[in-house]
Amino acid sequence: MDPPKTRRETKKTKKEKKSDVYSARHARIMSETALKTNANKSMGKNNK
Repeated sequence: MDPPKTRRETKKTKKEKKSDVYSARHARIMSETALKTNANKSMGKNNK
């Protein structure tokens, strides 16, 4: 059995969850911007 978590530990996990959510959102935004830049590059090549 796991030892009961202290209040500090639960606080930490909450904070970690928040950071995970942020990092996931950030990663999605980064991938979207990457796709946009790639699309722009390919469009530029097609225009030439």
